[in-house]
Amino acid sequence: MPVRQNKNSKLFVIGGPNAYGEIPGVQAFGYDPQRTLQRRGTNTFSGDGPVAITDNFEGVTGSFDIEGVEGEKAVMAYAARQDLTTFVSYHPSNNMPVYIVAKNFDDDGVTPLSCDFIDTAKIGTLRRGVITNAAQFPFEALKYKEVFDNEIVIEEFDGAATPVTDLTLSGTATALKDKDGNTYYALLVLKQTSGGTVERLELADVAADGYYSETETAITLSTDDGLNTDDKALVVYVKA
Repeated sequence: MPVRQNKNSKLFVIGGPNAYGEIPGVQAFGYDPQRTLQRRGTNTFSGDGPVAITDNFEGVTGSFDIEGVEGEKAVMAYAARQDLTTFVSYHPSNNMPVYIVAKNFDDDGVTPLSCDFIDTAKIGTLRRGVITNAAQFPFEALKYKEVFDNEIVIEEFDGAATPVTDLTLSGTATALKDKDGNTYYALLVLKQTSGGTVERLELADVAADGYYSETETAITLSTDDGLNTDDKALVVYVKA
């Protein structure tokens, strides 16, 4: 498994708009995007997920190492989609799908070298080192995206008494291509209601219930998905 150890790396775990953030104390991060899988069909796997019917789809596997209780607590809270400030304890069976963003910077700590987006990951039970007492969190995910010389940005949007449907990005998003050659901008759009329900919205030409439309500078939600007071949305994209 390739492991990245960079003194200027940052790792973010996203459970939802109310449960995400940078993880302190990360010592290493790595993943293997080419798992050995039993499969049927004539095609193979790629960074966009399976392109053939499979017996056992596991996709991406990896792990990250953390030193310090603050980092451990943050991972556990976000994996359970709980507010970090009120989090006390959890059980691995309560883990929900999360999304992972890893940012690697040059020696100046500002210039981006590469970034990784791990899409729809499930974090497993931590393993603790005998000598260092560091915690290692394994994960498996459906797919990944790796970008170079650009930064992956996470932006949060609040709701209002008049539902918010226009999410204007602070910067311009870089155009990306899917496996079919279609252009898209957002890596992830999440909505969390005041009741705590987290929903991933999907891309469409026209915004509708459960779907958003996009340009390089804005995400448009449908009136059904508009952000009310105490609702939040999270958008992840590659900054141009």
